[in-house]
Amino acid sequence: MKQLAKDHGQCLITSPNGAVWSLTDAQSSGWSEISGAGVPAGSFFVSQSYIDLAGLSIDDKTVFFDAMTVQTGMPPLLVGAGAESNFRVYDFMTSIPIDLVDFCTSLQYLQGIGFGTPGQQLNFENVHYARTQYYATDLDFNFTVPRQTSTHQHGSLGSTASDRLYVYRIVYASMVLGPGATTISLTLPPARHLVLASVREEPDYVYMMRLKRSYDLQNEPDRD
Repeated sequence: MKQLAKDHGQCLITSPNGAVWSLTDAQSSGWSEISGAGVPAGSFFVSQSYIDLAGLSIDDKTVFFDAMTVQTGMPPLLVGAGAESNFRVYDFMTSIPIDLVDFCTSLQYLQGIGFGTPGQQLNFENVHYARTQYYATDLDFNFTVPRQTSTHQHGSLGSTASDRLYVYRIVYASMVLGPGATTISLTLPPARHLVLASVREEPDYVYMMRLKRSYDLQNEPDRD
């Protein structure tokens, strides 16, 4: 069994009104704003990368995922936000790249209907791990430590013959200014996508079909 990991840096975004956000580049290594047709400016930000599986799948072996998780060492920090402010953090590990513009412009995704469920951009086979976290302001902590109101997790943990596992961490915020505040700032702590995987040799015909399926999915996202 092998332990694989991909780290995401801290993310700091600020806003004068809670609707349009700016990324503080010096404190947000590896993060960028998602832009494209139909994507509201200053609303979605992403840290994306991939885990190289080529070393595991060498010698025509199939990669089996035994466990996946996301680790963080502290909660998000929120300053200057008023009541009814909220934000969402999405974590994905997939066998094919995500169309980020499609993600940001689809109301279904914003409503929390996750990847890997019927009618979505990626189907169950593509999504090995997905988690959505919802946060809101908390009067008990004076809006500094937001309360996690819910978390939702799903994914196939399916095997793959692909040589890459794509990893994403996305944040979307919708807030209002708190009394006396002139700026809202949201800081997401560094995070780690952690994977435990093993490799096994399958019969040639099974491996070849799995390999073909992996490459087909990478070249053209499956829209079941």
